[in-house]
Amino acid sequence: MDQKASNSQKIEKNEHNEQRKRSKRVSMKKRRKPSRFRKQNTIIQQLALERIEFLMESAIKIYSRNPELGNRYVDLARKYSMASKVKIPTKYKNIICHKCKKLLIPGVSSRHRIQSHKKRGSRYIVTCLTCNHTVHIYFQQKKTTTK
Repeated sequence: MDQKASNSQKIEKNEHNEQRKRSKRVSMKKRRKPSRFRKQNTIIQQLALERIEFLMESAIKIYSRNPELGNRYVDLARKYSMASKVKIPTKYKNIICHKCKKLLIPGVSSRHRIQSHKKRGSRYIVTCLTCNHTVHIYFQQKKTTTK
C-alpha cells in the first residue's frame, strides 16, 4: 500500500510540475517587452530609407552631366537597401533596369513607347539602351456600362 501511495504522489507531483512549467511559459510570453534591438533596428531602417531616397534623387539630377556617377549612386542605394533590408520605393525601382541595374532616363538611357491593341489593350514599353532589356506595362481598360 505504501508503494501505491508513493507512486500516486510522484505522479501528482510530476503533473503539478508540468503545469507550472506551462504556466511559466505563457506568463513569460505575456510579460515580454519590446527590446531595444527592435527599436534600434527600425531607426536604422528609417535612416537607410532616407539615404536611399537622397541617393536616388541625386542620381537622377546628376545623370545628365555624369552618367557614371549617377549609376554609381544607384548602385550604392541598392547596396544600402540590401544591407538594411529596406525595399527601394517603387517610384525609384521603376526607373532602374531589371537586368543591368542602370538608371533609366527617358531619351538618354531608355526608350519609352506606347502601343495600343484592340483586343489586349494598350501597353507601355520601356527599353534599356544599355542592354536592350524591355519591360511591358499593360494598362487596364476602363469598363463602360451601358444602361
